[in-house]
Amino acid sequence: MKTGQHTVLTQEQQTQLQAIKEMADDQIDLSDRPEKTDWSEAERGKFYRPIQQQ
Repeated sequence: MKTGQHTVLTQEQQTQLQAIKEMADDQIDLSDRPEKTDWSEAERGKFYRPIQQQ
């Protein structure tokens, strides 16, 4: 997300997030987004850029 561009949530979205927040972890339906278990093609440190110092 770029700095200064914040999306304001509607009241309905805030209500849905609050309902999910109050649920137990095992009650949340994640069937539309299965957990990724195959990390064989992952690359460690691909996007890490250390802070440059003088």
